[in-house]
Amino acid sequence: VFQLSLMLTQMAFEEHFSEIASLQSQHNPILLIDRGVMDGRAYCDDQAWQAILDEIGLTVVQLRDKRYNAVLHLVTAADGAETYYGTDSNQSRHELSLIHI
Repeated sequence: VFQLSLMLTQMAFEEHFSEIASLQSQHNPILLIDRGVMDGRAYCDDQAWQAILDEIGLTVVQLRDKRYNAVLHLVTAADGAETYYGTDSNQSRHELSLIHI
């Protein structure tokens, strides 16, 4: 329930700011969004994620490939310093580091 609420809130904010940006007719505004709605996937198991998609009536392709005009993937400061970072302190994190793969 939390991830669904968070996603809906994030989508509403994104749409609201996009509307505001579109009112800037004399400029070409660019919205920079730190973390897209797909980031919520890291905090759900497969069944919970599919339930969210079913609830909002969207697919992974729609969220990942069609919601944003561009996606910038930035490398973490932990790159090369993996021993200093981890998921041990946050039980909600499910992603694996390259060390574990």
